[in-house]
Amino acid sequence: MTNYPSDFKIFIILTPMTTLAQPSQSLSKKISTSLGALRFSTLQILGFLLVVAGAILINYNYLNRLDIISDDDDLYFSFGMMLLKGKYRGADDGPLYYGFQLLLQLITDDAIQTFYINYIVTTTIPIILFYLLLRARNINVWLAVWLSLMFMFSSLNYPLTPKLTHYAIIFLLLGLLAFTYAEDLVRKFFYCSLFTLLAAYARPELYIACFLLSVVTVFICFRAKKWGYIVAIVAIIVAAGYLLGTPIGARDRSFWTFKHHFSINYIEVHPGLNLSPWNHFNQITTSAFGHKLTSIKDAILSNPQMVFWHVKTNIIRYAGLIPHYLKDIIFDSIQFPFRKYVLFAMGVAVLFRMNYRQSWMNIVSAFKRNALFLIVFLIILLPTFISNFFIYPRPHYVLYHLFLYLYVLALLCNGIELKKYPAGYANWPKLALLCGNLIFIILLFIPKYKENIQSKPLPSKNFALMLQKCNIKGPVSALGGDAPFSYNRYVGLDWTFHYYDIIRPKNFAKCLADYKVNCVIINDKMNGYFLKDASYHNFLAHPESKGFLLIKETPSHKVFARKDLI
Repeated sequence: MTNYPSDFKIFIILTPMTTLAQPSQSLSKKISTSLGALRFSTLQILGFLLVVAGAILINYNYLNRLDIISDDDDLYFSFGMMLLKGKYRGADDGPLYYGFQLLLQLITDDAIQTFYINYIVTTTIPIILFYLLLRARNINVWLAVWLSLMFMFSSLNYPLTPKLTHYAIIFLLLGLLAFTYAEDLVRKFFYCSLFTLLAAYARPELYIACFLLSVVTVFICFRAKKWGYIVAIVAIIVAAGYLLGTPIGARDRSFWTFKHHFSINYIEVHPGLNLSPWNHFNQITTSAFGHKLTSIKDAILSNPQMVFWHVKTNIIRYAGLIPHYLKDIIFDSIQFPFRKYVLFAMGVAVLFRMNYRQSWMNIVSAFKRNALFLIVFLIILLPTFISNFFIYPRPHYVLYHLFLYLYVLALLCNGIELKKYPAGYANWPKLALLCGNLIFIILLFIPKYKENIQSKPLPSKNFALMLQKCNIKGPVSALGGDAPFSYNRYVGLDWTFHYYDIIRPKNFAKCLADYKVNCVIINDKMNGYFLKDASYHNFLAHPESKGFLLIKETPSHKVFARKDLI
């Protein structure tokens, strides 16, 4: 491992960095060193294989138990498909992510397969990289395995969508790994800045972190007289900005996001408005601020107290979510009979056997060695804290921070040292530790396996496949569906869906004319919405009078289409 500054003052003062660089080595010596670093112990290999086994298990049988999900990922998929038509959404819409979606779609030629592959990649790769980062930072093998597996099986990983944040985290973790393995401070910050730049082209707020790291990189390079790195980092950022645009630009994406999430907080304390924060955010913010907002600056200047209330509400919500998710990751991932009593007994045993003085010294030493790394970690996550507090602490915004908090927990646990056993019993604790960990991992895996082999209802996937089989010729302007869902991704990009609970039409016949509807999808919810509309009941009784035919009927749906689509 590379030696890190033990005192943060070294980083602040930034003494000539050339003294921190390792002396130049011959090519043969470098190769020899690299091969030596690849010699892993049996325990290290076992630890990695257990994490990979967990990754396989969590995705096992996913085709029969994971329904397709509508969220922001569908938007990014559509942004990727726009590239085929020569339309570029811009750098603030995550081009690296929707480019990845497009690549998967070109390989699979099936949007449902693209959804599943994207899900697998973003569910497993970040956790495997997190395990590798823990091991690179000299965290105990078993501790790294357990933190990674529990994180992998938590509600913040597999079930959490959109997967955009997971995708961005892949590049952040690669940057932290590069920071860990690079030989000197110049290279550490240079490589970390580059990976953060890549992450910024998936999540635009990370461009702030890239800028801060790049400034530090330039300063360090200037002190170390590494002019080539200065030219390289500036050239890469400028070239990316010129070719792709800057992730933080003049568009109103942040304003749009602010209005959405302010509306969530506001509607909770004003439920009488009976409006959806996702569909009617302009009406909600107008009600809150007394006029239609034109910008975030307008909100702050016109009613700073309201904005302060919003930020305070977010901070309180965030403070409640963190212990909830830590509990979910650490304590709720593994279930077995008398679990609480067993864990309590293990905790008491550790407290009884702990060498408190040495453990404290180990922990202090660990935080000194990791001071610079933790500061870089915080710099990378700084814009995500702003997003959580100023916008809203959505679970996928909070996700970033659990990687940091679990790393800090790993440092604390890694420093614990137990009292020495007598020489004659030295091997027994190691054997007991190996057997105990394997038993508990089996207890972790078995319930997950039993759960994952069971098929589950897949209403959204089945509905999309049903519409595909209708073989309707596009372009299609459809009214209805199952709760707002981006089915056009899975049914056909020439489909446009209009949802009555968003557009809120007062007359069915007028809605058909206004939106040039040529396909109507009926379900029980739609029947309830138009229950008192005579034109709706007239359509159901005589669809041919409007030029429609019933082309598909299932126990839950009826699909009508105009004759020219069949």
